[in-house]
Parts: sequence; C-alpha cells; structure tokens
Amino acid sequence: MVSAYFPISGRPDDADVAVRWRAVLRELAGLGVGARVRESLTRRVLGMPPGPAVLAAFIVDGEDEPTVFQMPGACRTEMVVRAALPRILPVLAWLQHQPPYVLAVVGRDGADIEIHPGGTAPMVVRTVTAPVGDGATRTRDRRGRHRHPGQDGWERTGSCVADVLKDQLVGGRTRLLLLAGDPRALHAVDQGLPGSMRHQVSVRYVPGGRGQDGTWHRGGLNVQQQLRAWVDEQNRRVLRRIGEGRDANGWVAEGASATLEALAHGRVRVLVVVNDAEDRRTAWFVPGGAEASMTLPATGSAGLHRRAALADVAVRAAILTGAEIRIVEPDTVDAPAEGIGALCRFGG
Repeated sequence: MVSAYFPISGRPDDADVAVRWRAVLRELAGLGVGARVRESLTRRVLGMPPGPAVLAAFIVDGEDEPTVFQMPGACRTEMVVRAALPRILPVLAWLQHQPPYVLAVVGRDGADIEIHPGGTAPMVVRTVTAPVGDGATRTRDRRGRHRHPGQDGWERTGSCVADVLKDQLVGGRTRLLLLAGDPRALHAVDQGLPGSMRHQVSVRYVPGGRGQDGTWHRGGLNVQQQLRAWVDEQNRRVLRRIGEGRDANGWVAEGASATLEALAHGRVRVLVVVNDAEDRRTAWFVPGGAEASMTLPATGSAGLHRRAALADVAVRAAILTGAEIRIVEPDTVDAPAEGIGALCRFGG
C-alpha cells in the first residue's frame, strides 16, 4: 500500500506545482507504482481546484485505479510512503472538520436552507417560502395586546422554517444547525423548534442574511469558523470525559498499550489520537481482525502479525469495532498521555 499527499497553494497548472509533482511521480515510480496509476493521479492533480488544497491518494498493489480524496482548504507537507496500512490520519482530521450540518438563512418571506451531508458529499439547497397571510389584519396576542400587522408574517415564516428543520434534523445524524438572517425571523424559528431537539442538535447563530432584494449577504457568514469552533467543542468534551474517568475502573484507556488492548477487545466507544506527523512509533495488527498490540506475541497468531504506524493500527481497529474516532492536534490542552486514549463502552 502506497499513501501520497500532495498540497497545492495556488493553481494546479502553476510552474512550481509541475516541478514538485514530477518529483512525486519519480518517488511513486521508485515505490513500484505503475504508469497507468501515475497517469491517473496526474489527471486528478490537474483537475484540482485552486489551493490551498491537498490531494490524498491510496494505491493498492496490483490495482490500476487509486483511491483519491481532494481536500479543499487543507494544508500539510508532501508525503509519499509505502506501508502495510494506509496513512489515513490526515484525511480523517480533514473530514472531522467537514461535519454534517444545516445552514438556514431566514428572512421575512422565507428561507434558503443548505443541507450539508458532511465529508465530500455535495450540499442540497432548499428554498422555503412562507404561506401568504393577511398582513393587514390586526390580532391580539395571548395577553390581549394588539400585535403589529407584520408580526404574523414573521411568525408564519418562523413556524414554516422550523417545521422543515425538524423534518430534516430530528432522528438524523446531523448534530449542528447554523441560523442566520433577520433577528425577528430567527426568534420565530427558535420558538418553533422542539426542546427535545436541543439535546441532539447544537444551534448556533451566525451574522449575515438576505437583503431587501432577496440576495444573500454571504460576507458575514463565517461558516468555517463556526464549524471549527463546534468541532473543537466536541473534542474538548471527549477530552474532559477522559480526564474525569481516569480512575473509573477501566472506563478510560490511556497510553498506547492500554488503548490498543481496549481496541482489540472491542471495548472502545471513542478513540482519541493526536495527529503528530513526527510520531514514529509502530504497532502490530493481524489482517482480517481487530487484534492490535505494541509488542509481537511470542505464541498464537504471531506469524500472522504485520507492523504499521501506531496511529494507523489504532484507527483500523476502531473502524473494525465501530468506535468513533476523534483527531486532535499536538498542542491540544489535556490531550491523552502518549498521544492516544479512549472512552470505553464498559469497564475492564
């Protein structure tokens, strides 16, 4: 298995990109990657969007087509390496910051709703138009006070948008809702969202909205900042629970050996790995199973074991056992000891 990461900072047809890519092609050829695969990768590089972006490629021996990920906005150094397992930690770190989310930009007469499935999946846009009512009719609120004629419009819009959001979010895998637009419309949306949904979906407000002509004012919608903040919050929550559970009779595993043992026994619910490019530690795994350890067993299945980077072995075992994976950076406060740890499904 050959893993390759190729970053670009400008256009893919820039002269410096061509020079660097020729050097990568020579490395790939030296590792036994065939001409057909190299040609396929060259087409993918030329088809990349302007940077910053990173192309990640995973090449299985004997296969003519590599598995390729384009990671817009990602930044990392070049890497070409042959190993027993793919080096997917940088891809997982990038995907972690592309979570599923819904963005609703709400105005008086309706909303534009972006549904982002997460990862590399394309977004879906829905336009919601509020039902037309008699805005000139004077009504009273529950306290008997006269309401402004325009209030009904805001409430109709908010109720309609809230219904669409409930259908999209309740029971699904999306855990983040971003709301932008007129404060009166957002208040009505907020009032229409069920309290039970707040336990599974984080609601955040971002500045910006639609103008009088109906066009979006996207300049103030710093969505990426909101996504980063939400992901960091999820990571801090897991790290806090690891810190609180260190003495909880096996509900937390910390350090390389303890974490791999918990993974091998299917105990891990959430794996936390520090994304450290300088980590040179290795571990052992068995193809076809989730067995993982820091040392090679002297008996049993010792002859079946293969060695790979510690993080790759841990991530592989987590995927095979259905554990969630959280990636944190080396300077993260309260990161697990030895750069790896886990919350467990049950005590050990």
